[in-house]
Amino acid sequence: MSIKITNPRCYARIATVEGPLWARDEANHMQSLTDSRSLSNYSFSGAILCWVQGDAATIYGLGGFHRYFIREDGRVVFSRYHCSDPKRLALAAEVGFDVE
Repeated sequence: MSIKITNPRCYARIATVEGPLWARDEANHMQSLTDSRSLSNYSFSGAILCWVQGDAATIYGLGGFHRYFIREDGRVVFSRYHCSDPKRLALAAEVGFDVE
């Protein structure tokens, strides 16, 4: 089962894999924005903006280790090569992310 970036539960599924600190950091990032120039391309919202503009889009997990790539068709893919914890890799697949 593929998860698309347009799925309203995509954010929650990343938070399930990454944990509450990632969700807190993302929320803090969004609250601190004053304009789009300060939007990190690697945040959830920043990656969506890149994808909508037709650019390569990557969402960083907690601490910047895990990577979620947004493919051209909108699929969000968890990178096995950016994961050192087999439990997180299994959890990403369990919640529905394609793993590449």
